[in-house]
Amino acid sequence: MADAIRRATDELDRAFTSLGDTLRDDEAREHVRDTGRRLSEGLKVTFTAVSEEVRRAVGSRRSPGPSQPPPLAPPLEPPADSGISA
Repeated sequence: MADAIRRATDELDRAFTSLGDTLRDDEAREHVRDTGRRLSEGLKVTFTAVSEEVRRAVGSRRSPGPSQPPPLAPPLEPPADSGISA
């Protein structure tokens, strides 16, 4: 178990060292920055499209279509024990 933890720690150290070396390189840093911008824009477009689909799906369940009148609410009646007659 200790050997597996030591190997995992060594691999993480190498990965972070490599990342640090890459980010010190101006060209690599610009490439990472550009990739991040593109990923951000792609996620924004995707989430916008998904949220519009969700709004349409939820809205179509809540509101009647243009050819359907809204449902009528039942008349309010006071509770039987209130002493007020309808």
